[in-house]
Amino acid sequence: MTRRPPRPETAIDERLAPDLAALHAALAASPKRTPCLDPATGPDWIAENHAAQQRAARACATCPVLSACRSYGLTHPTEHGVYGGTTTADRTTRTTCKRGHPLASTNVYITPRGYRECRTCRARPARPDEQAASGDR
Repeated sequence: MTRRPPRPETAIDERLAPDLAALHAALAASPKRTPCLDPATGPDWIAENHAAQQRAARACATCPVLSACRSYGLTHPTEHGVYGGTTTADRTTRTTCKRGHPLASTNVYITPRGYRECRTCRARPARPDEQAASGDR
C-alpha cells in the first residue's frame, strides 16, 4: 500500500512557518476574541469573493492583534486572504514605479490605454546606467 502525499492545504511553506507560528501565538494569547475566529464571519477571511474580503477587512478594525496580523500580511503579500485589514489585492498592488518613485495620485499619469505611469519618470529620461540595469533600450 502506498502512502498519499499530504493535502496541499495542510502543507505549510517552510519560509512562512516561523511568521505564521508567531501570528497564531498572538491570536491564541489575545484576551478578546478576534473577528477572524468568529464562526459567523470566519469564512470571509479566505473567500474568493472581493465583497466578502472587504467585509472581513473592515471587521479587522476592532481586532486586538491587528498590527501583528498586518505585519504578517505585508511581509508575505501573496498569501491568500485578509490579514490585518488588507486583502490580497491590497497587498499586491504596486505602490512604486520601477525606479522607486511613489505611485501616489499626484505622481500618476493614466495613459490613453488606461495604464498607470510615473509622472517623475516621464519628465526625466532614464540615465544610461539605469537603462542598462532595467533592460530598457
